Amino acid sequence: MIRIFFIAFCLLAATTQAQTDTTYTPPEPIGGIERLALVFYTIEFTPDQRQLLIDRPLEFFFYVSDEGQARLESTNGIRNPAIIDSLMSAGQDLPPFTPATRGGVPAQSLYMMELTFPNYVMSTNFFSVPYINQNVGKYRLSEFDTLSTDRPNLQFVFGGFVNGFTGTAGDFLSTGGGFKLDMIFFNSNLMYFGLNMTFSGNQRRRDYRIDDDRSQGESQPTLFLGGTAGKKLGDFLIQLDADMVVQNVVVVEPNTDEEPVQFWGFSPGLVVNYPIGIGSKVQVNHYNSQQFNHYLNLHAGYRQLFMGVAQANGGMWELGLSWRFGSSNVLHFKLREGADKKD
Repeated sequence: MIRIFFIAFCLLAATTQAQTDTTYTPPEPIGGIERLALVFYTIEFTPDQRQLLIDRPLEFFFYVSDEGQARLESTNGIRNPAIIDSLMSAGQDLPPFTPATRGGVPAQSLYMMELTFPNYVMSTNFFSVPYINQNVGKYRLSEFDTLSTDRPNLQFVFGGFVNGFTGTAGDFLSTGGGFKLDMIFFNSNLMYFGLNMTFSGNQRRRDYRIDDDRSQGESQPTLFLGGTAGKKLGDFLIQLDADMVVQNVVVVEPNTDEEPVQFWGFSPGLVVNYPIGIGSKVQVNHYNSQQFNHYLNLHAGYRQLFMGVAQANGGMWELGLSWRFGSSNVLHFKLREGADKKD
């Protein structure tokens, strides 16, 4: 409310001054209003946000210093908080203005602009748009002056680990290793949900006591498969896994009449991940540009085993190193002057 009164007061003062001072000249964006409007037309809104903006007139109020530096003070015509944040962020880095003058002396002033975000239109022969982003292509982070991204969208984790069993299960299996695969989706609160798979092989310390005299494998493979839920806390990703577990004890050759011996069960687990960034690229598209990030992922976890056979109950610890790959939507960007256009 204070901002609205401030804008109204400045506009009234500017109007009064212009009426009483015939030497007053208003501020003007260098390069024309088209260059100023382009700052806002090139914001990378999501498809849903663009639907809210189609054919909607917006008012922009800018403060212009006596040195010609401008910034966006307020905007009217839309109430969506994410859109307003994007507009205000873009409005803090604007092309220079020719400042207003009073009596030939540069003066502080306000500048108002109204624009309407266009819709895509279908011509008789082809699909056309009013504006095409000429910077389509992949860029390094160093090629941007400003870059604002949304929360992560989707991440994949693939890598290896060393593990060992505790409790009763540790009496039968020694330290081993395996690989893991996670696929997770983030929501707006930086919580994530997805699927996880962990597979390991551990050398047999001694045979399980089962009613089967066939040879038990030298390495007992164990598979964990289930769901994941977690949250990003600072630099860490803390997740809880809930998995089905199957462990092969006696493996048989394919195409035989023999039945394998397997232990089945359930395993809840806690995993702490620490991703270390190792590189990023930004794919600039006409719409919905994406930042792709690569990480070296360190993790430590512990899984409790509730198996159908008491001898296999216990726990499993793991320490691992993985590759993590993820993407995020780009909300707004500005390329550095001289950044090459990409094919």
